[in-house]
Amino acid sequence: MLRARDALSEGEIPRSQSININLPDPKTLELLNPEDLESSIGLQKFQENQLHRDDRYWHRIVPESAQQKVNKREQARQQEIFEIISSEQLYVSDLEVWLKAYRDPLRTEGIIASHALDPLIRDIFANIEEIKIHHEVLLNALFKTQKRNFHEVYSVMDELLDAISNEEFQKAYVKYISNMDTALARHSREKHENPGYAAFISPEAATARHPYVQRMGFSSFIQRAGRRLGQLKLLVEQLSKSTDLLHPDHQGSIEMVVDMLHRTVMKGQADGQASAEEIALRSFRESLENHPWDFADLGLAHAHRVVKFEGRLTQVYPPSNSTLYIVLLDNYLVFTQLSGHEHKRRIIYKPIPLELLDAELETAPLRSRIRVTSMLSRSDDIDTIPFSIKRDGEIAMQVGAQSKGLAEKWIRNIKEAVLLRKLDVDGNKLLDFSSIPSISYLMTNQVTIMAACSFTLNGTPYVAGATTTGVFIGQKNDSTGKTMKTDSYSATY
Repeated sequence: MLRARDALSEGEIPRSQSININLPDPKTLELLNPEDLESSIGLQKFQENQLHRDDRYWHRIVPESAQQKVNKREQARQQEIFEIISSEQLYVSDLEVWLKAYRDPLRTEGIIASHALDPLIRDIFANIEEIKIHHEVLLNALFKTQKRNFHEVYSVMDELLDAISNEEFQKAYVKYISNMDTALARHSREKHENPGYAAFISPEAATARHPYVQRMGFSSFIQRAGRRLGQLKLLVEQLSKSTDLLHPDHQGSIEMVVDMLHRTVMKGQADGQASAEEIALRSFRESLENHPWDFADLGLAHAHRVVKFEGRLTQVYPPSNSTLYIVLLDNYLVFTQLSGHEHKRRIIYKPIPLELLDAELETAPLRSRIRVTSMLSRSDDIDTIPFSIKRDGEIAMQVGAQSKGLAEKWIRNIKEAVLLRKLDVDGNKLLDFSSIPSISYLMTNQVTIMAACSFTLNGTPYVAGATTTGVFIGQKNDSTGKTMKTDSYSATY
């Protein structure tokens, strides 16, 4: 069972304490015989991952005579301890099969271009192998404790504390959790754009490569590690309820484990927000084909530019059969479409600056004919939920979402981005030109202010702005002045 490995350098994962996980075909596993229950065969088969799923319970591998020696509360506690060990074994098995059935063959199948293969694997699988080794070490320690007296395990808190308090363990999870949204988005994009990849990751194809997959979806594998610490936290909390208050585990061990699990997940989620926005921006920037800079300078190279939200929507008005991929930046709403050339995207409508952007849900769903292939190969109509995208108060486009929840999410994200943009702009204003109609009008039409200053003349404050179309001077905080235009400048007085 144990597999000797050379230890890594100091401070890294002790691989010599990890174990080799057996991945049997679930269909070949048989239930324990009654005579097996009177021996330790049940424990042996459990630790070798050879138990039928209906036997994966404490009361199924512990002889009846041993069960009768402990009270009902302790039996419940032993089942909770067994569940922690069992779930750890299943988790490590899932990580192992994810690598064997997906990542490893992905390197040799030839469905991803060679130059894109390593970045894809890095984006999707991240540091999952590092996490797997951490849990192999933990599982090995749990097995050793279980073997001492599997009828009545005294505690597993020391083993959990040793693993979870390890700084490298926590860093590994923070890194993985912070990358999880990016991994899901990268997987989804590749699945949509690459039919070969879509066929490769299908549950049917994966199960054919390895029966232990058991038709588990690829996205579920990605999320498995992201959810493990939360699952383990719930199991420990449940164990706490079954543990006598006078037991040493209640002298701080349980609370420490629960707290560290919680803090690690929270840190990963917080880091993930920033990381996902950064990678989404990079992906968007690299996907653009022949960006028409005459539309707008999106400022994609800006150090603090981020993608706030993105996704596919159906164009309802003006009528079109095309599907839009809309990207909400922190400064523009951008409309793109797949160009068909190396999965590049092109901007097809003039982007809307957030200063002019608004969105509103339509009062009634619009009937939109969308072909849906059913088992009987029929075409059905489905409803899309339309909402309006507005530029400067006027409807610029109507788009349809697949659900009301998605439409509301788009509107919520747009309004939040608009508010944040306003706060950012207002907080960084040196001069306010809103009182000068000429400049305000030009700014709404994306004319750039080249230079600006304020000055006082005869005790009256003025502001001046040089734009790409002229020089404008106006009285500060006074919108009642008239505008005059000459060949060389415009003045408001």
